[in-house]
Amino acid sequence: MAIEINTAEQFMALRMQEDRGTASTPLDVVITQDLDFSNINDYQTMSTALNANIDGQDHKMKNITCVKDEGLSFIWIADGRISNLTFDNCYFHTNSWFDLVSLNGTTISALVENIRVNNNCYISTLSNNGKNITIMYTGTNAIVEVKNVMICGRYNSDNPHYFVYLANLSSAVHFKNFSVDAELVGDTDASFVRSASTVNTMYLTNWFFRVDGGGSITVFLGSTSSRRLNLYTSYGYVSLFNYSGISSGASGSIYGNNRNLLSEQGSFSSGSGMFTVVPTGTLKSAEEMRALGWVVSE
Repeated sequence: MAIEINTAEQFMALRMQEDRGTASTPLDVVITQDLDFSNINDYQTMSTALNANIDGQDHKMKNITCVKDEGLSFIWIADGRISNLTFDNCYFHTNSWFDLVSLNGTTISALVENIRVNNNCYISTLSNNGKNITIMYTGTNAIVEVKNVMICGRYNSDNPHYFVYLANLSSAVHFKNFSVDAELVGDTDASFVRSASTVNTMYLTNWFFRVDGGGSITVFLGSTSSRRLNLYTSYGYVSLFNYSGISSGASGSIYGNNRNLLSEQGSFSSGSGMFTVVPTGTLKSAEEMRALGWVVSE
């Protein structure tokens, strides 16, 4: 029988409950209405991940104000999935690292589907990295999918902010209909995708990365030459505006028939194994992007 979550208090209790589920029998969790976190003051750090399938049923987690000294994974799932959920009017700040959604599993396939972070959300971190989606999945035969995800909002970090962070992956990750349309505060550096594994293989279809502001921007980043991204891409668009610099990623390869991913905004190169963005032109408006078929923020 599914666990029904009707209030923010019930969700916070779920994060810390003794029954964590298992890889073979994850908890079945259903959010039945919008969850208002206005009265939540204590955002405890989870010591272990939940094995859970969380279905937001198109509801919101809203009015979150979370300020912590230590790092925090707000939703931390081992084996399972999270789907059909919107984050609205959220403020997260830590003096360490932060993960909005983290999947850290072993054997069962993982899914992040139909997730939206609205424009009125703000994530700030000091002395470490902020991340929207972290995937550390070690199942060699798992299918890891991220689809129909829209990340908006404002981001501020002393260290680079990663919209997607990949680590310890033994399986390829499939992205479909994945969009980032965000504002970077001050000199915040950022990456669309950061690889921290020896080799990450990614399949991206219909993806969009637009950033306003920030410091050094990298679209695809591997921290060293041994941490590579092998990319199979189609229908990609990148638009950068008001940034201070472009940095290159580490070695890897681009596969597919659309090596020029940036359309009017510039050229996309993998010369010498390095990923580099050289923007030209100006930022397109949301209306122009919608006319091109993209789902972008209001």
